[in-house]
This record gives sequence, C-alpha cells and structure tokens, in this order.
Amino acid sequence: MAFPTTETPQPLYAPQRSLTPLWLLGLPIFLLLVFWLAKRRADSPLYTLRSHNSGNVVSLAFSPDGKVLASGTVGASDSDDNGTSWEGTEVQLWDTQTATLLHTLKGRSGELKCIAFSPNGRVVAGGSNGTAPVDTDSENNGRADESLFSIRLWDVRSGALLRVIPGTRAEIHTLNFLPNRCLVTLHSLNNNVALGKTREPGQIQPIRHIKDTDSINALALSPDGNTIACSTWERKEVPIIHLWNAQTGRLLYTLRGHTDMVPNMVFSPDGRMLASGVAAQAPNPSEIKLWDVNSGKLITTLNGNRAQVTCLAFAPDDKTLVNGSSDDTIKLWDVPTGQLRRTIKSGTEMDALTFTGDGKTLAGGGTDSIIKLWNIG
Repeated sequence: MAFPTTETPQPLYAPQRSLTPLWLLGLPIFLLLVFWLAKRRADSPLYTLRSHNSGNVVSLAFSPDGKVLASGTVGASDSDDNGTSWEGTEVQLWDTQTATLLHTLKGRSGELKCIAFSPNGRVVAGGSNGTAPVDTDSENNGRADESLFSIRLWDVRSGALLRVIPGTRAEIHTLNFLPNRCLVTLHSLNNNVALGKTREPGQIQPIRHIKDTDSINALALSPDGNTIACSTWERKEVPIIHLWNAQTGRLLYTLRGHTDMVPNMVFSPDGRMLASGVAAQAPNPSEIKLWDVNSGKLITTLNGNRAQVTCLAFAPDDKTLVNGSSDDTIKLWDVPTGQLRRTIKSGTEMDALTFTGDGKTLAGGGTDSIIKLWNIG
C-alpha cells in the first residue's frame, strides 16, 4: 500500500547555484592593478636632482666609489662686459646618498661634452667645446682667451679650480683617466683626429694624429686608450666606422652595416665590444649594433627603438647596455642574448647615461635640466 507524501515534487533539471565566490571574479582586475603599480614603481627614480641651471644635461660621470655624481650642463645664459649673450657651461657635483648639490663649477662657453674622475676620485675633469667671449680679467691682461676648447680640473672636496689645460680649436670628444693618472684626450676638427695626453703640470702633448676619409660624426676611445672608433662617411653616402690603433695610427677595421648617421658610440668596459647607435628618423629603424673590436665583426643588431637613439652606456659587467631615446624612454638590453630586458619611461629625452661602479644605479640626464637615478640591480 502506497502512502501519500507531503514533499513537493522537484523538477528533473533544477537550476544549480553558482559555486564561484564573488572575489574570484575580481581577481584578474586585482592582478592587473598590482602589475601596473609594480611597473610604475619600477619606473620611478630613486632620486630626482633638479639643477638650477636651465640648460640641458649633456654629460654624466660617477666617482669611483659612487658617492658623487658629476653632471655637465649647457645653456646657462651669461654675458660679457659688452652685454653679449653667450651660452655658459657648468659642472655640478651631487652627493648621491643625500641627493644634495655639493658644488657648482663654472666652465667655458659651448658644450661640456665629457667629464671624468681621477682613479682616486679626488679630481674631476671637464672638457668645454665652443666659442667664448673675450676674457678681459686681470689674470689674462685684457687679452682674448685662446683656449676655446679647454679642459678644467677641479678639486672634488672643495670645488676649487685646480688648473686650466689650454686646448686647441679642435672639438673635445673624450676624457679618459688611465690608471697611472695620465689624462688622455680625443679631439676632432673636420676629418682630423688628434689623440693627446697630459700630466701635471704640463699642457696637452700630442700622441697621434689621424686623417680620416670625411667629416667626423662621433669619436670614442677604449678604456685602455689603445683603440679609437671614428664614425664618418664613405664617399659622403654610406656611414662607416673606422677602428684605429691609437699607438701606431694604423687602421684596424672598417665597420659597415648602418644605413644612417652614427652619432653615438661607446666601448664596453673591458674594451672588447663597441656599441653604435644611429640617429634615424621614423619610419627608418633606429638600430644599435654591437661589434667585436678584436675581429671587426658584427656580433648582433638590437632592434626595438622606434625613435632616435640619443645616448649609450655599458654596465660595468659588460652584460647590460642601455640607450636613451627621443621618445622619452630608456631601454636596457641583455648583451649576451641581444634581448630587450626592460623599458623605463624616463619622462624626458635622455642625452647622457652612466652607471655606478657596482652597476646597481643608473643615472640619466637630458633636455629638462633634471637628473634621475634608478635602481637597476
């Protein structure tokens, strides 16, 4: 006998309740937010050093211990006794631990293109390029200053000018302090390359004079002072790079492969590689090439810059290369693989980049007279 039931009959296919927690629905958005914040933090500099000079930062160098950063600027307005306006240069020394300005060192007119610290970090040298007004101070007895392309040496601790090394009318491209404290200089005028050196208290003594094929776009000197890289033109049509033996003046290799002007070159710290970057405008690629200095062969081509390459720098371990770009970014490349490791939004066009000796801090300066320091290591 069947007994009646009081339960309500259930449909065969009843709708099921969702077992997904609501917080899981927002997980992708949360992860994207975390990634965005991490990326923004990675692009944020450790310090931003704001120069009182309204000019561009065109050169940077860390002291050997990384505690002092020297920046070279151009664009500070000044005038001579006749009221003639001219562009002054300054070297500014910064304490990297407190982000404070230590000294402002006045230079000559034009562009302070290169800065170098002595091996013990006690002296900083700066080379000025450009024309200057007539110097009518008492020390010069009212005569015009002929050292238009001069080198100045300052004491890092006090900021005092130690001496001025008279130059020539040839543009100064490079200042290198060798381990023996000898200061080596690299100059160019039209298609002539001049290598010189100086020791206390003498003037620049010529080492080597080289006549290249055409007008010179850029020069670089290997850290040991033995190899010169010269960017020029072949028959005024094809950009080439010549590698010269700095001691003998012998042409070692001619590097071909770029399709546009090469205004940026830098040797790796061990001197075995040369990086060269072009100044191509869109839609042409702004490539960077890595060359083997000992063989003259191309190692690899780094593609990924959509805008003009403005500066180059190697990390001390030779494994990282960075470049500034006119699209306000900095790119970090893995040298062994040739892969792009990281892109930093610098916020301005960088014209100078440099690493600390341990490779953990990168400094960049550019068109807005602001210097930024990033943690890389």
